[in-house]
Amino acid sequence: MNGIDYQYMMKKDLTKRIFKFFVILMVMMIFVSFVSYMSRAEEEEENGENDNDVEYVELETDVDGIGIVEPRVGTHSIEKGNETEIRALASEGWEFVRWRGDTHLIYSPRGLDDDTSVMFTAENDGKIIAVFEEVEEEDEGLDLVTISIISLVLLVISGALIMKEKNGKKRLSSKSRRR
Repeated sequence: MNGIDYQYMMKKDLTKRIFKFFVILMVMMIFVSFVSYMSRAEEEEENGENDNDVEYVELETDVDGIGIVEPRVGTHSIEKGNETEIRALASEGWEFVRWRGDTHLIYSPRGLDDDTSVMFTAENDGKIIAVFEEVEEEDEGLDLVTISIISLVLLVISGALIMKEKNGKKRLSSKSRRR
């Protein structure tokens, strides 16, 4: 073996040894990480800090009348202890009147009857209903039927006047021909 082959073999052997060292180091790091993760999971389970222990309550929202409630109409799971805003939006020609249902579970600083936005405290299951009533429109004058009847009466009267005027002209012309 000459000197160049020997140096090449040594470099190649050193590269293999370094590679093996890093592979063994990586395997050890993965093993330590796994053991650490498992011990932490056991501690959380013993202390009751597991995500599976989270409790939820159900909030059912609904509307009476025509309007929108947010969260939308239906049943929603909310983490126990959290607060959720409930809003009511009346459709055109309707107005929000009040909240109905399990109103002891909601609050508003402005009062429940006047507020279209309330907070739900998720302690117990509940059903909240937004009540809407149709707005009674004030009489803004004559409605379409009344206007139609008045127009028809005026048309008949004007037709009668025109007919009377034509008949009067015919009589005058027949009298003037006789003379």
